[in-house]
Amino acid sequence: LGLAAPSGPDWAQRPVEGRILGRHASRVRSLAFLPDGSKLVSGSNDDTVRVWTLDSMSAPLVIEDHKGTVWRIAVSPRGDSFASASSDGTVRLRTTQGTLVQSFDIQRGIVPDVAFSCDGATVALETQQGTIQVWNVDNGTVVAGWRAHDGEHVNKIAFDPGNPERLITGGDDDRVRMWSVSGMSLAELQRHDSDVETVSYDPTGHIVLSAGSDNMIRRRDLDSGEDMSLLFGHANWIGAMDVSPDSRFVATGSGDDTLRIWEMESGAQLHALTAPGTGAIHAVAFSPDGARIATGSNDGTVRIWHLP
Repeated sequence: LGLAAPSGPDWAQRPVEGRILGRHASRVRSLAFLPDGSKLVSGSNDDTVRVWTLDSMSAPLVIEDHKGTVWRIAVSPRGDSFASASSDGTVRLRTTQGTLVQSFDIQRGIVPDVAFSCDGATVALETQQGTIQVWNVDNGTVVAGWRAHDGEHVNKIAFDPGNPERLITGGDDDRVRMWSVSGMSLAELQRHDSDVETVSYDPTGHIVLSAGSDNMIRRRDLDSGEDMSLLFGHANWIGAMDVSPDSRFVATGSGDDTLRIWEMESGAQLHALTAPGTGAIHAVAFSPDGARIATGSNDGTVRIWHLP
């Protein structure tokens, strides 16, 4: 495998400006923009979900019905709802205005992740060590469940953006695996040197990316079956990653307190951005138009970075 050197085109020479949108009372765990880009939803160790209106000075909508850390926020591709996954053992589905529509209760344990299929008809979530469940969104029933990653913790789930019957997972067994929604193992895509903390498809569905405790971002071209060059530059674990809507850029957040922006095609590092005092970056999300990146940090800060 080749290593992509940290350099980039003229884009990298233009300043990227960041501003604080607001704060949680504790660590921010997840962020997601609503499809029209007007609002940002965040989840935190303070047990709350907050819905922020961008380009507005108004206070966020604060939702306080979870009884534990809100680990993940996922927005439905249908554009009408979002889900929050919590250590209280529930996934709560809400309208984009924050009204509770449905609650998926696993009865025991935490729910560290939730992801929507590309048609919005199902959600996949981890229910306990290494167990995946797929739920029907409309009737709230479990349609499939299986043990994944040899019983090790599953850290991230991502559906294929063009196929609602296929998803990938990354886990503490250092692997990235591909599954059918019925639980059939389709492929082992990557082996990292340590825990895989985050996985993602690019929006075209042709590239799978993964990152974790080995400080590296790995990329697999699904069409050729070949690995692309490694992205290196972070000095600590990588716990958050997103790909721009046009598939040109990758954003990563790390325990080294930086947001890094990479060029997908070349693998070049374009920016390494820090905000003093914020600590590790646990959440990263591109806006739907690709013009902004939101980050959530260890100190509870939600920040918006405006790209050149």
